Amino acid sequence: MVLPKPILMTTRYNSETWLQYMNWRKKYNLKNSYYYSCPFPISNTICIDSTLYILEMHNSLNKIMGMGVVILQEQNMKKYKIYDNDCFNRYHYHSTLYITRDMLSKDSLLLENGIWISILEILELVCFKGKRHSKRHMNIAKVPTIYFQGSIMNKVMECLKQIVKKKEYEKIK
Repeated sequence: MVLPKPILMTTRYNSETWLQYMNWRKKYNLKNSYYYSCPFPISNTICIDSTLYILEMHNSLNKIMGMGVVILQEQNMKKYKIYDNDCFNRYHYHSTLYITRDMLSKDSLLLENGIWISILEILELVCFKGKRHSKRHMNIAKVPTIYFQGSIMNKVMECLKQIVKKKEYEKIK
């Protein structure tokens, strides 16, 4: 059986919302539980049970803070008060698998021009630079498909899958 491809998504924070999220996680002692909250549900064009790789974009720093792995489920109506702005507390997606910024920076790709570049650097270029950057979205949004027309992002996705597999293996040890 061939598993469906994971879908690369983004969510955004600024310094204030990142601090609110970190304080909320600390308050409830959430060590291996990650929540992604947003004002609107994830697009209904994405099937239930799809695997989502959600990049945490910190727009104030122009850095990816980490990546959550979410299996898209029907929304339960449980509300969490994570952010001061209740608009951001409407829909919640939960993950127990998290890839740190450090883990994303360890793997590299050799580009056709002979330059090595880390997976993290490529993801930050895609998310923060150029006319198709993802900084302006308000919701959890898909990385534009145009990035997947060449081979680089497909190689990045293969690397991300390997990083996730490694993390899953470490988790069950």
